[in-house]
Order: sequence, then structure tokens, then C-alpha cells
Amino acid sequence: MREWIECEQEATLLRWYEPAWVPGLLQTEAYAPATLSHNLPYTDDIEQRVLSRLGRQAILSGDQPVQLVAVIDVMVLRRPVVGQPGMMAEQVAHLVNMGELPHVQILVVPDEAGIYPGIQGGFILATLGDGSLVTHLDHQRH
Repeated sequence: MREWIECEQEATLLRWYEPAWVPGLLQTEAYAPATLSHNLPYTDDIEQRVLSRLGRQAILSGDQPVQLVAVIDVMVLRRPVVGQPGMMAEQVAHLVNMGELPHVQILVVPDEAGIYPGIQGGFILATLGDGSLVTHLDHQRH
């Protein structure tokens, strides 16, 4: 993960596809633990992982923020967080605010797409300063 974070910080463009949940760089502090706690062997360090994720969001602000193109499946927006009423409304409002930034583009795959190849899993492509590409499978454990 450390190698990926270094690439993420060096990137000039991030293209993130996510069929299951809101991309980490766009998550609220309340939403992040819900996406991280699904991986049961790693639940003991959830708080630290949330802090790390929220800290990584700094690349979207500052003098030279990274360009982010996030593509999410519409079901991400419809899927409630069980036991957390109102959390998705807060998360969607945050997405709207982030999408208003000139360097952030958020696209939604509509229901009409039906079953499509990308539904198998999310990934991130980072374009680095030298033009090289690096990919990362977020939320995957090896």
C-alpha cells in the first residue's frame, strides 16, 4: 500500500472506477469506516486506516491538486449503510461538492448499462509525472 500511496501523491491524473462503494479519495469521515470494516481480519486497525484514507485526500487540494476522474456504478449511490440512516445523504452531498471542483469529474454508470465488464471489480489508473501508468486494485488483499 505504501508504494501505491507514493504513486498516488506523484500522480498528475487519477482515473478511478468503482462498482461497489464511493472511491476512497471522495469518502466522508463517516462513510470510510463502513467500507474498511468489510475486511474482517483487518478490523483491529480501522481507526488508523480511516485516518490514513482521509489524509490521502489532501492530494485533491492545494496549489497543484491531482486531476481525478471517478466513475462509479449507480448502485453505489443507492446502497444504504445498514444501521446508519442519513449517511448516504451526507456522502452524496459531499460528492456533489467535490464534483464542483474544476479538477474533479464524477461520472455515474446508469442502470441502463445492465451487466458490463467493469462490474467485476474496481481499479485505479495513475498517470505519473513522467507519463508512465501505474494501476492499483483498491480494497484487495493479497
